Amino acid sequence: MRVELSGRTPTWGGAPVVLPCFSAGDRVVPGPGAERIAQDWQVDLTAALATDRAFRAAPGETSRLVLAGSPPRLVIAVGVGPVTEVGADRLREAAMFAASAAAGNDRVTTTLASCIEDGGAAVRAVTEGFLLGGYRYRDSGDPAPPSRV
Repeated sequence: MRVELSGRTPTWGGAPVVLPCFSAGDRVVPGPGAERIAQDWQVDLTAALATDRAFRAAPGETSRLVLAGSPPRLVIAVGVGPVTEVGADRLREAAMFAASAAAGNDRVTTTLASCIEDGGAAVRAVTEGFLLGGYRYRDSGDPAPPSRV
């Protein structure tokens, strides 16, 4: 798996977007990047997230949302829990689940590292999480195909 990091403002392109979401009581609150996605794609993310009634943004939960457009766009919402409880460990865990949910894609775009102020720890945790979540063990004796996330 190849992980690339960029300090630029994300460009969505055709890649799925991994969007962190916070839990706030019985509400799901879209995290960093949500306003830009809503503006760029002209979509109400809060309403889109509400269509998955089982998704509560608890740590490790994911929800795949296909948004209308040409072409349709995929948002992988990943729960990180209450905003007051988010740290590097929680981001690592969220990235692991996001990598599993994004399996089969060549790349993804995410704002997970923007959830905490310690940028270095956040980038490291998200990178580690994507690498761990994208790992696939094969015991067939055949060479493993390249991972696509």
